[in-house]
Amino acid sequence: MYRVNVFGKRISPYKPFIILFISVICLLLIFGGINIYKISQTNALEQTHQEIQNEINRLILESQSDDYLHLDEMTDELPEGYHEIDVYRDVESVRTSTILDTSTLYSIDINDGVVGPLEIPVFQGLNFVSIEVRFTSTDLSDMSEFIHGIEDLERIYFISDESITFNSDDYSFSLNIYTFYMTN
Repeated sequence: MYRVNVFGKRISPYKPFIILFISVICLLLIFGGINIYKISQTNALEQTHQEIQNEINRLILESQSDDYLHLDEMTDELPEGYHEIDVYRDVESVRTSTILDTSTLYSIDINDGVVGPLEIPVFQGLNFVSIEVRFTSTDLSDMSEFIHGIEDLERIYFISDESITFNSDDYSFSLNIYTFYMTN
């Protein structure tokens, strides 16, 4: 049965429900669209996050994948002889290029023909030179600067032992370094 409004137009009893139903469907479509947009954005962000994580992992692996040679493979790189003055100049150049030129109680002991620090058997003709460097300094970072300086030298050096002792107003550093040379 139809009712009539004040203007004489017939009013269907189902019209408010139809309007409500259409409104609910419109709201569902709007919220559904927003939800689909959020899901697509979340997926895009997760994909970007995964790409960034993969790039970080690749960079970490790349920086850790330094190729280290076995001792047998380094024989071509080792010098044929040994001169104490060359080793002394190397260590002195590191000392003067770092802050150590102002350190006190600096000493170097170089010994040729010592037993090597390596725990693996070595081949015939490989000789070891022991270098013991001792110094004191008020700056704790001097040790790491000195080690980085040794690592940057062209001659192959092996740092076998290092120690730091704290005194009342300074630090005492001690490094045991080895270098190698070949004899026929």
